[in-house]
Amino acid sequence: MASAWDGRVSLDADVLILGGGCAGLSLGVRLAARAMPQGRGLILEQRESYTDDRTWCFWRGAAHPFQHLITRSWHMMRVQSRPAQVVVDCGVMPYQLLPPGAFYDCAKSRIAAARGTELLCGVTIRGAPVRIAGGWKLETAAGSVTARQIIDTRPPDVVNSSDALLWQSFLGHEIECTSGVFDPSTVELMDFDVSGDGGIAFT
Repeated sequence: MASAWDGRVSLDADVLILGGGCAGLSLGVRLAARAMPQGRGLILEQRESYTDDRTWCFWRGAAHPFQHLITRSWHMMRVQSRPAQVVVDCGVMPYQLLPPGAFYDCAKSRIAAARGTELLCGVTIRGAPVRIAGGWKLETAAGSVTARQIIDTRPPDVVNSSDALLWQSFLGHEIECTSGVFDPSTVELMDFDVSGDGGIAFT
């Protein structure tokens, strides 16, 4: 179970991970599997609790600790812009869906059960890490933390759109239909048959 940090405990760490999202928790699970007998892994997350805030879909590549949580796996994918469409067999590297709630619960459980790795929620980070002798120092709302290494998995506060050759924003909705309208065997990866109103390029 994730802990809430009240700042009363010294939080020196060997590896300090900033951000407890998908990247931060995934790294935390890897550290937890190593047991870290000679050091301590610490994950700082700003949110107080986790919710079903997103869904991860990706091409299956190397083995990972969350394969048992996959709820959907497609071996066929389609891209269409009517009247043309392309259907591709992606069975060698299927497109898979990982639900957030199951991922968060699994990651937190493995981290909590491990020796030497801990997730602390409700921690507000103030400023950038500062180099000190032998490592780094980080200021938070509850005090300072020192660590030999810091890995920042958080998204940037400010994104410079001029750095992107193609700028995209995604919005997701969950819908329920009274009749079958989707082909469960094929993922509709991109459908360009949209009006373009509101800047929508594809669904």
